[in-house]
Amino acid sequence: RLSSRRDGRILLRLSAAGQLDAAIVVLERVRSQSRNLACRVTNRRGQATVSFGSRRGATYLIAVGHVESADPGTFRIDALVSEAAEGLRAGKPLRRAGVRSSVHGLTDVNDVWRVSMKSGVTYRIGFSSSSSCPTVSLQARRQLGRRLAMLSCRGYTTFTPGPDGAGQYVLEVVAGGEAATQGYRLLFAPATADDLGVGIELRNRVNARGSLDPARLDVRDLYHFDVERRGDVRLGVTNGLRFELLRDDGRRLGSHRSVRRSLEPGRYVVAVTASFGAPAVRYELSLLIREITSTTLRLAAPTVAPGDPVTLRPEVANASGGTVEIQIDRFDPLTGWHFNRLLRVAAGAGTAWTPPAEGRWRLRATYRGTIASSPSRSGYAHLQVKRT
Repeated sequence: RLSSRRDGRILLRLSAAGQLDAAIVVLERVRSQSRNLACRVTNRRGQATVSFGSRRGATYLIAVGHVESADPGTFRIDALVSEAAEGLRAGKPLRRAGVRSSVHGLTDVNDVWRVSMKSGVTYRIGFSSSSSCPTVSLQARRQLGRRLAMLSCRGYTTFTPGPDGAGQYVLEVVAGGEAATQGYRLLFAPATADDLGVGIELRNRVNARGSLDPARLDVRDLYHFDVERRGDVRLGVTNGLRFELLRDDGRRLGSHRSVRRSLEPGRYVVAVTASFGAPAVRYELSLLIREITSTTLRLAAPTVAPGDPVTLRPEVANASGGTVEIQIDRFDPLTGWHFNRLLRVAAGAGTAWTPPAEGRWRLRATYRGTIASSPSRSGYAHLQVKRT
């Protein structure tokens, strides 16, 4: 049990002896209720550190328990009281270029930075730290204590003030639990055109060239494209980046480096992203939308006599030129199906083939596709060659 005599910050350091694996939990007593403030499990060295903001006159309960199946053992708790936190109504203006600074788990527990926002304008916030995982939170100066956005360790987020949201805001950086210096970088800037909405148009068969500079808050580029009728769509981005594919109504379709899938008619959004703090990178984003084709191969008869030619005329729906490959396999009763030969014909054309021997045969047509038409493949057509 711990009682606080002043506002500030308390750091608790748990040291477990022997092979004990333990956890420390801090609870605040509020009348008959208890509120969880912090929890941490010991690391490989048997140590765990938690920190929490304390209020004058408040009572805190500290619980230590061993992890399930852990060996029993003894432990020690050291309590350290930090300097008082910087008031949220104070703070320094945040420069346009952002700031590099540091906090400390005991001697400099928080930094407060002031920014101005306009109603209806979207702003970007980027935060990265070197160690101990400090956090940054966004609060309106007229509603201090209510967090509007929060980032831990490293991250990126956006915020748009509502109709009555214009005015002063604060970004509070709070140190992590370690009693050590914790460097951080904080950036804040209005969003640009390729950060919002559906972004810029991505044209079919025309690579879009772009760049990201996460160290300057440029972590995302947005593009959009339209699918007029159900189509085969292929997207890809270079240089190890990933993109998220969404419908314009916000439905997420996955995160990829490259993807090929059928898409229904509609507008789609592509968000090319990099992690905040990553190196600057240039990239190319490619889009290929093709007609969906279907290929069929039917035989005039399932049985033919030895020496009789077989007419092969694969049919490809929605094809715009291209080649069809017809794979012919022969069946061996002892070992199964074996490849025999491959015939190539132009889409829409046919050919004749004479089976070289009696037995069972199967044929399958594959349309190789073009830049405008997607590949497709038929099922197997079976043929038996025997004397009647």
